[in-house]
Amino acid sequence: MLSRSSPVLVAATKVAVVGPLQAKLGMDNCHHKVCGMKSTSSSYWALFKMNLKRSWLQESREKVGLAVRAAMNITLGMLFGLLYLNQIPHDTGRNTAGFLFSLLVTILIASSVNVCLYFPFDFAILMREYYAGANRPGPYFLGRTLASLPQSMLFLLMGIIPYFMAGLSSSASGFGYFCLILFLANFAAQSLGYVASSLTSNPVVGLALLPLLITPMILFSGMLYERHSVPTALQWLQDISVINYSFAVLALNQVQAVGGHARSFLFNFLQVEPDDFSLYMLKLALLAMAYRLLAMGILLVRVRVLSKPQ
Repeated sequence: MLSRSSPVLVAATKVAVVGPLQAKLGMDNCHHKVCGMKSTSSSYWALFKMNLKRSWLQESREKVGLAVRAAMNITLGMLFGLLYLNQIPHDTGRNTAGFLFSLLVTILIASSVNVCLYFPFDFAILMREYYAGANRPGPYFLGRTLASLPQSMLFLLMGIIPYFMAGLSSSASGFGYFCLILFLANFAAQSLGYVASSLTSNPVVGLALLPLLITPMILFSGMLYERHSVPTALQWLQDISVINYSFAVLALNQVQAVGGHARSFLFNFLQVEPDDFSLYMLKLALLAMAYRLLAMGILLVRVRVLSKPQ
């Protein structure tokens, strides 16, 4: 008797309860058809603080990952230091250029890959909270990226450890600029990782897209191809290359402490001038921020496209 009446009971329940509830919420509660709960009553600032605190707690719990990243950067820093041990003061300019270029390329690849390995996994959580009206992509992205910034400073160890081992500029200003340039280069590398990761929720796809972003930057860095020989149709790639500007300012920062053949070699080989330092520093900072904003914009568009009623 119960089995016969249960379909009738379910139908009556839908009419009496589910129907008015759907009308009140303004949604049909079907997968891929959620069309009401797309915003939250919480302020942008409150959501930002919530995402920042949650992301910071998440980062602080990953002690194994933190230890592995620290060990990796210390090991690579020692490797650079031993390879170029006391080479720079007696260098003709070639080892200096090679050290700075290889250091930047390593940071670019390692930092961007590190982002691609974990950022896509959070997309499902963001979409679930977005559908429920509990979060927004803007505050989520800002809180998530700012919380990961302190641990990303570990990549600076890769450059700081071999700095004095290799014999780079011993002045306080030279070392300070060196750290600032590495910070901006690492920030830009992370931004490229966020750009690739924001396009997909699969880390494998993000890693597959990453070479499309970083390979042109390495090619148009001024190290592998003369700046003045780049075809006109491809010159715009130099303007968006993180390595192009960071490599130039690192070399110019070191040039201030050397003379003779090394100084002339770096100027002639890199085709830069001392007056370019301030402009290139500004372009590097703007480029790093532009890629971070691009990643945020891609995430916003992707969330809105996926949340449209089907």
